[in-house]
Amino acid sequence: MAVAYMLSHLLWRDMQRAEYLADYLAANVSGTDAMLSLLNKLHFEKAMELAAHRARLDRGKSLIGELRREIANMPERELERIRRVEKLSLSRWM
Repeated sequence: MAVAYMLSHLLWRDMQRAEYLADYLAANVSGTDAMLSLLNKLHFEKAMELAAHRARLDRGKSLIGELRREIANMPERELERIRRVEKLSLSRWM
């Protein structure tokens, strides 16, 4: 049992290291500004779900087009709310 725990712990650390390396490589290839933009866009989970649902219901619509439309029509106060929620969740991890 202890060996299995130790192996799972080592595997988790290795996976975490691989994720950090992938982030580092992505920032080097695309640049810091592009990487930060991508990370900000990852917070639009609900918009993505809604766009995927709309694209699935109407086969003629593209997922990317629906997602762009959803984010473009999002009010500024909602964008600010998402930013504040993300800052709060980041402060809990530190």
